[in-house]
This record gives sequence, C-alpha cells and structure tokens, in this order.
Amino acid sequence: MKITKIEKQKKNSERYSLYVDDEFWMGVNEAVLVKFALFKAQTVTAKDLNEIAEAEYQHSIYNQAIKYLAHGLKTVKETRDYLTQYLSDRHKEQEEQPHPNEALYIEQAIEKLTEQKYLNDLFYSQSYVRTHANLNQKGPELLRRELQQKGVALHLIEEAMQEYPAELEVENAQALADKYARIKKQYPPKKLIEKTRQMLHNKGYDHDLIQQVIHEVDLSASAERQDDLLTKESEKQLRKWRRKHSGFQLKQKMTESMMRKGFDYDLIKAWMAENEEAFIEE
Repeated sequence: MKITKIEKQKKNSERYSLYVDDEFWMGVNEAVLVKFALFKAQTVTAKDLNEIAEAEYQHSIYNQAIKYLAHGLKTVKETRDYLTQYLSDRHKEQEEQPHPNEALYIEQAIEKLTEQKYLNDLFYSQSYVRTHANLNQKGPELLRRELQQKGVALHLIEEAMQEYPAELEVENAQALADKYARIKKQYPPKKLIEKTRQMLHNKGYDHDLIQQVIHEVDLSASAERQDDLLTKESEKQLRKWRRKHSGFQLKQKMTESMMRKGFDYDLIKAWMAENEEAFIEE
C-alpha cells in the first residue's frame, strides 16, 4: 500500500486528509503527520496504518482536553472526568465500543498537560481561594469542601489556604453578617441572630469567628421593629390557634409558636397580659 495524497483540510488547517491507494483513508492531526514523517508516495503496511490510527486517537483525546482547558483553569480530576464523559457520549452517539486503551490515553494526556503546566492543582487552588475569598466572601471551610470535591489533595488545599489572610476572613464574615442583618430586619433580634449564625456557617466560617462576629452585628433596625413585629405576629397566631383552643391552651400554643419564630418569652407574655381579654373563654 502507498500514500498517494496528503491534503490539508479546509475547515481545520492543523488537520490533513490521508489517501491510501487513491482512496481517502482518514484525517490526522499535524502532530501525527510529523511524528510518523508521512509523505506522498510513502509505502505503508497494515501495521503502519494501525499505528497511525492509534496515534491519531490518542492525540484526539489530548486535543479535546486542550479545548476544554481553553475555557478556564481546571483540576486534574475535573479534566479526567470531562474526558471520560466526552468519550462515553461519543461512543453512544456513534454506536461504537470503547477503545481498549482509552483510560490509558486519558492518563497520558493528563500527564502531558501537567508537564506542560496546563494542569496544576496547586496553582488552580490558590487562584480559586483568592477569587472566592475576595469576590464571593466564601469562608475557609466552604472553600476546603469545594476543592476536595474537585479532587484536590488535602496538602495542596492547606497550602492554597495560605492565600486567605485571617484579617480578610474576619472582614468578610463581618460584612456578610452586617448585610444580612440589614436585609433581614423583619426578623426579631433573637431569630435574626440565629439565622445570621446559620448563614455564616453555610458560608464556611468556623464557630469561634461566628461568635465573634455576631457580637458586632447591628441589630438596632430589628429591635426597633420588634414591637410592631410582635403585635403583627401575635394577632396572626391568635387567629390561627383560637379556632381550636382557648384560655391557657391557647396561650401555650401561641407561646410555643412565637418562640420558634424567635420572639422573646418575656415580650410574648407582656403582650398577652396587655391583651388578656382575647384569651377569655366565651
């Protein structure tokens, strides 16, 4: 057999169409063309063609990874997962069996990309920590969990966390708490503190820092509205529970419900005392 024509493809200048014995055989990347030093009129065997096809398949995996990484930094695990899913989808679409060396070629592509510095889990993690600490105000624990989910080794995560200064952590937590208190001022102070604490926990801040920040939160807006909130909620609960209860049972049900919503026990009792006539059994 003989290569009778090598033609650059019009839609992709890095790919070439190979013709064997005047018939189109397959398209190959320029890197494969160079690797095998292919030229017109070259004599090839079936073994040669098989090796060329194998090299082209291997390079296609590497090339797909390059396209994936062009969209932004990724971890090794994310890249491996992407390539695995990409090939699985392609096999289903083309109704073909997986290539026997597929997993090996994925690992070789990842190894090559790592050597070329396209993949670097430490660099990725450091960038991730800086970005999400400064822009999204995420706490350290949340960042650790997210990086673990992305497959980053624990020792690399801890090294990357050095990009998150303690001063910035306090600043972020305080800013989040203050903003939350302003937005959620419809809650009574006790409930607002509870919800602020939960929000900071979900954001990845530790217990000690949360306690420190909570003491600095401005609850004045919530406190100023507490009387109005208490009256409004008490009247709502009274209408709800009076359908089934009266007297002591009505007070008990209302008190339990109001306390779950964060209202102070003494304030609830004071409101009930001022509105005692509402609890008199008819």
